[in-house]
Amino acid sequence: NSDSTSLNIYRYTKNVSKFVNSKIRWNFPNKKLESNFHWNNNIYSINPISDFATSDTSEANLIGYGFNGIFNNRFGITTLGLLIDGEEHSYVPRERIHYSIMAGHNIKGEKNQFDCGLSLNKYNDYNDKIYTNIGYNFNHFLNESTILYNSYNQGFRIPSFEELNIDTYEMKHSDTTLKVESQKSYDYGVIIEDDNIKINYSMFYNKAIDVIEWKYKTQNTDQYWQAINIP
Repeated sequence: NSDSTSLNIYRYTKNVSKFVNSKIRWNFPNKKLESNFHWNNNIYSINPISDFATSDTSEANLIGYGFNGIFNNRFGITTLGLLIDGEEHSYVPRERIHYSIMAGHNIKGEKNQFDCGLSLNKYNDYNDKIYTNIGYNFNHFLNESTILYNSYNQGFRIPSFEELNIDTYEMKHSDTTLKVESQKSYDYGVIIEDDNIKINYSMFYNKAIDVIEWKYKTQNTDQYWQAINIP
């Protein structure tokens, strides 16, 4: 940690992580089904120099299960998915449950390839809105070594559990409800590649609204980091 305040306060910090990730796949004619399970446990401990702050240990648990289906059909390859995951932390008596439904499609011809995708997301601890990710990617093959491409993505970032709830000596949650960060990106380019050379020329544009950042604040004798929105 490069912050001199933290160096003067904390004698040491310790982080212990455990995780499990498993995947099962079933293959059928013209389709594949797969499930994925993940679990992560993280324990973070601080041992500060006495009289500056108290010792503290926090624990976070994340668990989730997802299911995907991949289907070959005469229009291309279609992917459908469902994800449910949960998150809880020892320092706040609440939990976050995330529900997501995903759909994607891929079409590939002799000269063109088109991919598109959509996801609908709901969080139990934030508000009742459904948040959407959407995007596409288009490739045109001029010849065996040259590809023209264009992509667009529109997404979001929900404030994290820490940004909404953390309350330690050097980090505080926001005074007001943090807004969702929204993002849009465009990308255009050309790829030229053969056995001897690869050239990628790209033009891109990114725009974000209500970016979530940590700001260092001073209030009376307290100095701490706090999550804020940048318009």
